[in-house]
Amino acid sequence: MSPPRWWSSLQVVHVIALGLWAGSLAMTGAAAGLIFRTAREARPTLPDFAAYSGDHALVTGGIIANRLFWAADVAQFACAAMAILTLGVLAIFGRAWMGRIHAGMRILSLSLPLCALMYHLFVLSPRMAQNLNDYWTSAKQGDTAKASAAKAAFDADHPTASTTMGLTVILILGAMCTAAWPARRDEDASA
Repeated sequence: MSPPRWWSSLQVVHVIALGLWAGSLAMTGAAAGLIFRTAREARPTLPDFAAYSGDHALVTGGIIANRLFWAADVAQFACAAMAILTLGVLAIFGRAWMGRIHAGMRILSLSLPLCALMYHLFVLSPRMAQNLNDYWTSAKQGDTAKASAAKAAFDADHPTASTTMGLTVILILGAMCTAAWPARRDEDASA
């Protein structure tokens, strides 16, 4: 018995949500690199930061990239929610077409990038946002020492953020692979 159209449609929506999630992260990382390179080449001077003796290109790039990362976080959250919803419906109502082993593998493979996303959204990102805000506030006030300390705190988290971002993309691709794995009810016959 082949699955009904709704089940196949949900499979497609699930994979699209995963693809958009991974794509938004990959493009955000690539765009951030371009933003900072362009800002360095432009060598801007920001009137609001006139009292700051530090690199205005980093401030400019950071302001632009911060908005981009915020949009990526919204996209990640929306895509992750859609992936959870569609997989939940598939696993609960599609038992005739998805065996327990396949459902378990798909749930596990989706749980891994979700854990990385939760770490990013609830631990790393708030701390980095606070450090970035402190950096910009101090820089606007011309307090270079305080701005440098806040920037150093932000910079200390940056490698972790980059690693988390890359790892999340890899884990999402793994979830996409398990979604492509053909589901067969008879796989549980021996269980």
